[in-house]
Amino acid sequence: MKDIGMLFSTPMVQALLEGRKTMTRRGNGLKEINTEPDRYQLANFNGDTAIFSFQPITGITKTVLSHCPYAVGDRIWVKETYTLLGWWQGDVKPHEIDGDDLIYKADYPEFQWLGDDGENEQDDGKPFPSKWKSSMFMPKKYARIWLEIVSVGIERLQDISEEDARKEGAMFHDGYGVGHSGWRHDYQDVFVNIRSSFAHLWESIYGIGAWERDKNKFVWKIGFEVKTNG
Repeated sequence: MKDIGMLFSTPMVQALLEGRKTMTRRGNGLKEINTEPDRYQLANFNGDTAIFSFQPITGITKTVLSHCPYAVGDRIWVKETYTLLGWWQGDVKPHEIDGDDLIYKADYPEFQWLGDDGENEQDDGKPFPSKWKSSMFMPKKYARIWLEIVSVGIERLQDISEEDARKEGAMFHDGYGVGHSGWRHDYQDVFVNIRSSFAHLWESIYGIGAWERDKNKFVWKIGFEVKTNG
């Protein structure tokens, strides 16, 4: 068993906290396969190692061994956008960890910095935080959400089922304020089915057009149980 740091976008952290997300898809460790994914088919997968059959035009078969970086029992610590605070106001309730006060963007997505009025220093002379800190650099000690891996699989990105797309954090919206009911993975656009909503989520993370660009790529599909206290 090992601990793995993993980046999650703010909408997905919210989905984890709300109990909507119990699965994630990742493509790391599959670069060689995904250079020409249509030339590979899955020959075997045992949860730790995937063997793909490579069939070139000549018909000669070559096998490529790809080690899965995830295993059942591993723990993921969620890397999310955050910042440290020296002073706060209103309903902001910071978390105290190892003597540091910090807040997470998923809790306060509309948070306004106290320095936005032009003031550059707090009462104690320390500067106001000027922006959120990237989740990429969040220390492990600040992790408040842990995920225990309960299943590992592999499939093509666009082979995702409606049920798995739901487990990726989908929620149903009644249409109030947006004109029509439907599914979404964040708090913005609404779609008629869950897979379309997941495609929108994929593009919000990997860029416009990524759903079609990545359509044939293999991805690890990781199922987990959410632990909020490590």
